[in-house]
Amino acid sequence: MGEIRAGSRLNIVEISGFAWAETVRRAAEAMDSGAEADFAAYQDSLQAQVGDSQETGDELRRAGIVDAHGVMSPQWILAVHLAASAPLKASTVVQSNHAVPSVNESVHTEIGLAGGRGVGISYRRRISHQANGVVVTEVRNAVEVSFFLEEDAWAAVSRHFPDLRRLEPLPEATPGETAANATCTIHLDVSARPAFPAGSRPYISRRVWAVADQLYAAEAGPGGEAATSLTAVPATDIAREFAWSLLGAREYLGSAAERSVSA
Repeated sequence: MGEIRAGSRLNIVEISGFAWAETVRRAAEAMDSGAEADFAAYQDSLQAQVGDSQETGDELRRAGIVDAHGVMSPQWILAVHLAASAPLKASTVVQSNHAVPSVNESVHTEIGLAGGRGVGISYRRRISHQANGVVVTEVRNAVEVSFFLEEDAWAAVSRHFPDLRRLEPLPEATPGETAANATCTIHLDVSARPAFPAGSRPYISRRVWAVADQLYAAEAGPGGEAATSLTAVPATDIAREFAWSLLGAREYLGSAAERSVSA
């Protein structure tokens, strides 16, 4: 834990869930931004727990989150702020559905974008598919934190996707067969929340795909009911929808800023 891996477009640090919870707590204390409620809700969403304080402190120092005197790095304070309170966010949930239940997991990735930069948080949960839905059976005590330029946001949200390039179009497959044979589902949310004008509604885009031998877009029923149909789409469909959703979110934030200035 605490080792930095430099990829071609992402800088990734893996730390324990305990260390990340402590990072969020310290960042909230270090900032006087009036966003305490956001930090608290964000910390709760990760099911933060309290670990051994000495061991956690050592891990924070190894990862460069705090210095030898326990002072938190400004880079990490900014990272937590972006992750919790960025005006433009995206998240993905990749849920596997294999014949062997013990290998099924759910990988959650959340990114925040602002000022040309982004921060991503990824964590894993062991899951079980049951008649009444998906049940979490284990939360892995590890969190991946990624740092990247905003232009590499797609690489950040898709890094835990299955290899979509291998998918082949199968015109003879029916949606029913696809639902039964799907190896995973991919959920994508993109949201934008303008700071002004006060009371502005957030922009939200939500999409779901099923992965079998081909990629299928799931269409929700009226009123946001469970998906009722599956449509075969190109393997590049998620990337395309992500790009369009980001564009829509940015335009929404720009429009909100113009209304705030003219008000």
